[in-house]
Amino acid sequence: MSFNGAGFIIITASTITDYPTLYIVMLLNAMFYMPYYCMNNATSYIILEKNGYNIVKIFLPSVFGNCWIYLFDGMVDLSGWTVSPMHYMLSAGSGILLGIYAFTLPRCTACKKQSEEKYRSSLGLDAFVLFKRKKMAIFFYLLCF
Repeated sequence: MSFNGAGFIIITASTITDYPTLYIVMLLNAMFYMPYYCMNNATSYIILEKNGYNIVKIFLPSVFGNCWIYLFDGMVDLSGWTVSPMHYMLSAGSGILLGIYAFTLPRCTACKKQSEEKYRSSLGLDAFVLFKRKKMAIFFYLLCF
């Protein structure tokens, strides 16, 4: 559903002519798309683990699928679509096709109820433990300033 929603939002973006409205529409696009991008990775992990595959060995090469993004980005640049709404239409069409494809993927069962510790971990709150180490605190301080 998210790919379909993002696709229809990008179709709307192709008709917008002022920047503030485009910014809001693209923010909505990110709100629909990004959570499901992460859910796709989690679903892949569950399916691979359930079927007994080595997750790192099998899933890691799929990261190189991002090379397709750079290839299509180059094609859009060379075609001159960056100055027209056509690149939004290409993105919307591929998003809608991926959304339809998503309905053909295997069903994944929900994970068991998480304990309080796992909730902290899923929100990334347990990373604050790193600040107990003086070197890490200095590193993050310098990184911010």
